[in-house]
Amino acid sequence: MKGSISIKYNFKNKKEAGDAKITLEKEINTNKRFSSKISLENNTLIIDIEGDAVSLRATANSFLRYLQIIEGINGGNENGQTT
Repeated sequence: MKGSISIKYNFKNKKEAGDAKITLEKEINTNKRFSSKISLENNTLIIDIEGDAVSLRATANSFLRYLQIIEGINGGNENGQTT
């Protein structure tokens, strides 16, 4: 079964969002089971993932964990929200 997930995370400012995008782009790995794309809208980072159910869950969990790490490095993100 194929599907897609979109993760949107609001950063405090555009610079933090841009830095996160650059960092996470290094983690993109496209193979036969899934593909991912990262984009920015102002201070919102958008991660789009497409693939089968198992790879979607694993890939989404990896990106969410990366976002937690980035949030910790940035000293917490009072305004940050994941949707």
